[in-house]
Amino acid sequence: MSIPLSLSGKVALISGGSRGIGAATVRMFAAADAKVAFSYRSARSQAEALAKVCGSNVSPIASDLNNPEAARTLVAPWGASANPKKLPPRCSSCVLNTPVSSRGKSST
Repeated sequence: MSIPLSLSGKVALISGGSRGIGAATVRMFAAADAKVAFSYRSARSQAEALAKVCGSNVSPIASDLNNPEAARTLVAPWGASANPKKLPPRCSSCVLNTPVSSRGKSST
């Protein structure tokens, strides 16, 4: 069953987007015409292949989210601190497909 969905003009940030459910999420947002940035830790070739298949509105970003500082660096451009005038946020959706621990270790 296909559900018509338009996310034109919206931006999505997806963690762990190079494989499995994350990649399926990237494909869904891209198919709905969103601009998508997604992180990957080590699957560079898979991430680049996914971005190529999904089109020019999809960008892979290397980031090891086991490191809390890397997580902050990935999210910072999209959050409130980057938006001091309280304009509509640059990121319309954020999908955390990768668990992040405050101690620097994956919670799974």
